Amino acid sequence: MQASVLASQERLQYVAAFGDKKEYIAIIETQLRNARKENSSLTKEKEMKGLQLVWETQKLRETEGKLHRKEQEMARGQKEVSVFKMRLHEMQENLDKAESSCKQQEAQVQLLERELEQQQSLRGPSRRKKHHPSPRLLCHLFFFQGP
Repeated sequence: MQASVLASQERLQYVAAFGDKKEYIAIIETQLRNARKENSSLTKEKEMKGLQLVWETQKLRETEGKLHRKEQEMARGQKEVSVFKMRLHEMQENLDKAESSCKQQEAQVQLLERELEQQQSLRGPSRRKKHHPSPRLLCHLFFFQGP
């Protein structure tokens, strides 16, 4: 109720100031047009900011989607790297075992060659030329034939 009393008092002040209702109505209409223009301007600005917000939100979603896909690709890549590291480690172990086995077989070949030389020296000189395969060749032959 107080607001209506204040509004009626303002009207009375305008009427007293201008003395004519027509002038008062013209001023009120001008204020109304200005308020509508300002309201229209603010509405357009609000719509533009709303559209900009929608666009930025969509761009953010797309960027987050790309980021998520890249993170998944990176996780897959890291998983593959760990699998390859495990395979490499296994292959290194197998290589070490093979080299160890090859060295043992080379030692056995050398031992056998020495025994053969000792037996031949006990028999006497042979007229045939001695031909010994290389220890590396014997190692590979023993290694690939298996136990």
